[in-house]
Amino acid sequence: MIRPARAQVKGPFEKDWPGGGVASYHAGVDIQEVRSMSACYFCGAALEPKMRIVRDSECPSCGRDLHACVQCRHFDRSAHNMCREPQAEWVTDRERRNFCEYFSLNPASGKGGAGKDRASNARSKLDQLFKTKEPDSE
Repeated sequence: MIRPARAQVKGPFEKDWPGGGVASYHAGVDIQEVRSMSACYFCGAALEPKMRIVRDSECPSCGRDLHACVQCRHFDRSAHNMCREPQAEWVTDRERRNFCEYFSLNPASGKGGAGKDRASNARSKLDQLFKTKEPDSE
């Protein structure tokens, strides 16, 4: 039996690109944009968005391992096994290269630099929200 061709249905996290084709995005952020924001965890140097990370990849700036837990998007010190991927095996040294099959480069920048910036932004917004109003002079 021959079935008629169906129109391609886009999921909730997909959109059309001007040049054609469909690409995924999450929370309004394009994957292409996220990939371009990747940085080395150790030195903060920007990494090529199209750079293929293999087990022996090193940062072009500082020479540290890129295929390491601290560089991965699943890395979380507060999670069980320090990893948000439940099937990942235990890794002894999180800052050195490993054989993890679930590795995916973290789109966030280096060592807590974005966290401090985020905290200062939140503090300034709260200060603006709760600043005391000056009484009208009459």
